Amino acid sequence: MRLFPASAGMSQLRGLIDILKYNDGIVSISELSRETRKTIDVLFPLLDAADLLGFCEIKNGRVVLTEKGRKVNSKNFAKLVAESLKDVEPFKSVLQVLKKNPLNIIELAQALEVQGVVLYAEPATNVELLKSMLIKWGIRSGLLNYESKSGNWYVSKKFSQ
Repeated sequence: MRLFPASAGMSQLRGLIDILKYNDGIVSISELSRETRKTIDVLFPLLDAADLLGFCEIKNGRVVLTEKGRKVNSKNFAKLVAESLKDVEPFKSVLQVLKKNPLNIIELAQALEVQGVVLYAEPATNVELLKSMLIKWGIRSGLLNYESKSGNWYVSKKFSQ
């Protein structure tokens, strides 16, 4: 199972897509590293996220913008991300679990572990990574909601069907 990279961020992804568009939808990984001033080891999780979401593909050392990636703009970015996250782990399993009942982060991490979805072997770190990903991607994209009073996570109404 291929898990979404915990270190990637939405703003970074948006910047990557902008760079690809500026370069007619194709750029070598080495050139991308120079343009972003990021080392390859920092850049790879971002490229992995973009690939998992269907915004680009990596072919022969080049990053190629997909048709879906070409459609991205400031108005539809969050929506396209949310729609794409629904099919990527751990978000796919998070949605399945939360559609049954809202849960706090510890309960959610435990429910995911039962399904074999674990971000990190050590439980406390796993919970913190999951929480970070849900905030960075789930909340920012509009896929998930969080209620601070109860500490529970919910599927956003527009994605709960």
